Amino acid sequence: MKKSEVFYLSGNEAKFVYKYSPGSEMEIFTVYVVDKRIDILEKGEIPEIMAANKKEGSKSIIHKSEGDYYLDVNVVGN
Repeated sequence: MKKSEVFYLSGNEAKFVYKYSPGSEMEIFTVYVVDKRIDILEKGEIPEIMAANKKEGSKSIIHKSEGDYYLDVNVVGN
């Protein structure tokens, strides 16, 4: 699990662009956009992006309220 530095979202749409290349056939890649005041391990969140088992690249539009956030990126699998 990796966490980004805190960044600011204005409340408008934000574009998230990513590339994912799994190391095995049993990996799941998730990205969470988390309010900086929240500990994701205590509260939990729903991932903004989830990819599994295949090389993937895409973009996603994030809709969050104005505030400070961080990315929590996780890969689970072999």
